[in-house]
Amino acid sequence: MLAQAGLPARVVMGFAPEQTSPGAEIAVTGADVKAWVEVPLQGYGWVAFHPTPEQEPQEQTPQARDKPRVQVPQPPIPPQEPAELPPQPPEAEEGEEAPGPDYLWLWQVLTISSIVLAVLALILGPGLVMLWLKARRRAKRRAAEQLPDRVSGAWSEIVDAAADLGTPVTAAATRRENAAELDGHYPALALPSLAAKADGAVFGFGEPAAAEVDAYWADVETVRQRLEAQAKLKQRLRRFFAPASILGRWRWGR
Repeated sequence: MLAQAGLPARVVMGFAPEQTSPGAEIAVTGADVKAWVEVPLQGYGWVAFHPTPEQEPQEQTPQARDKPRVQVPQPPIPPQEPAELPPQPPEAEEGEEAPGPDYLWLWQVLTISSIVLAVLALILGPGLVMLWLKARRRAKRRAAEQLPDRVSGAWSEIVDAAADLGTPVTAAATRRENAAELDGHYPALALPSLAAKADGAVFGFGEPAAAEVDAYWADVETVRQRLEAQAKLKQRLRRFFAPASILGRWRWGR
């Protein structure tokens, strides 16, 4: 009824226990929950409004009807100032979306880079593994505990370099036999004399001096460089990927 009349109203719920005597203890239970209507009155605030108060049933006696009083509507609540809200960002026009960061180029760069790296790893991976194994083997030979073993390892570097270039080398042959085979392909390198020096250091009386071992390694490095210089491009590529010396050494245990 109040809403239809344009008056604000609210429903309030609370506890309304029956009071026995002032100061006495009161037990509040769920049965004491009540609900009532309140309306705002100027100067008083929200006041309980009971359109149908509870009454004791009484015997009805015919009474003269009172003239109904005109119900005066309560004045409305004065308007309050609207709360100030922070300014809203300008909205994009209809059909136009706000531009965001463009990461498409970054995704394309990462995709292309990944493909290039995968291709390079597929092509160069085996060769890099072979180079690492050969470098590790060379370092172990040069740092052998016994000096004669260092000289023997230096000669093995020449045989392995020739095998990787595709030159046929007998795996189980002696140093002088390998030198005779390689001398037919590389006569200008004087490989038989290097093989004889290695045999002298390994089987000769006493051990070679450390300076002699270092000098022998220097001669071997020169021979290896001259071998690569005489090789063709196809042979150099073969040396990069060839596992001939690695597999041959594992097969014969040398």
